[in-house]
Amino acid sequence: MQFVAHGNLTPGFLVWGTQLLESISMRKTILFLVGGNLAAISIPTLAQDTAMPDIPAPSGDESAASAGPPNAAGVDLTPEQMTDYGGWPAEKQAEYDGWPGDVQAYYWSLMPDRQALFWRLGTNDKLALTAMGDEEREASWTIVETRAAEQAEGGAPPPP
Repeated sequence: MQFVAHGNLTPGFLVWGTQLLESISMRKTILFLVGGNLAAISIPTLAQDTAMPDIPAPSGDESAASAGPPNAAGVDLTPEQMTDYGGWPAEKQAEYDGWPGDVQAYYWSLMPDRQALFWRLGTNDKLALTAMGDEEREASWTIVETRAAEQAEGGAPPPP
């Protein structure tokens, strides 16, 4: 192979440049290996610092089993509520499970006729109704019940 010098490039410069590239490549390899070793050591060390969740030990206590398992939002259901929940279609259960805990708790505090109307509300209306004070909530329920009665009679619903 014949080298032809152009401008300032000389064979000595090429040798030095090749050595520099080999040095940089070697440094990257060493840094990669050192970084990998540090990660391998630090990940288990970090995992030891995390707290384990409290998992209750299984017991023969009937009262703990009868309360029913908490759902994703953490609301414990009574046996009667678990029966109602178990009778719902999967879509309805999934919608209920998607509600925040305070909305779920509020749902169970309602009378059955209001529970049925609660399902017909939009998600934002459910959240807003749950966040309202008692007086404001009762006024809203009056409006909801009036609209539901008008729809049941076959009349056109009033604009929202």
